[in-house]
Amino acid sequence: MKDQQESAHFQSLQSFKSPDEQEKVLEAISGFKQDIQLKIIKQSDGDISQIPKLTEKAFQGAFNASVCNGIDNCSFIPKELRETVRQMVGSSKSE
Repeated sequence: MKDQQESAHFQSLQSFKSPDEQEKVLEAISGFKQDIQLKIIKQSDGDISQIPKLTEKAFQGAFNASVCNGIDNCSFIPKELRETVRQMVGSSKSE
């Protein structure tokens, strides 16, 4: 699995025009976990000018987002709070 991730990482870097650009990108994303690095590289579409904006988004947690499929199926909402959350969502919709 790790070899596949490293291969994907390397292939994604190939979207940048030169080895110099690849090095600059690696330097800019070095502080992130590999899955976040891959997301940044893929979303840049090989455009190095997009890297600063994407790394800023990553610092803000944009790539760590998780999706819940409704209140009842969301593992991030404790069962004992689900009714309260449902009521809060309902009251905000009526405003």
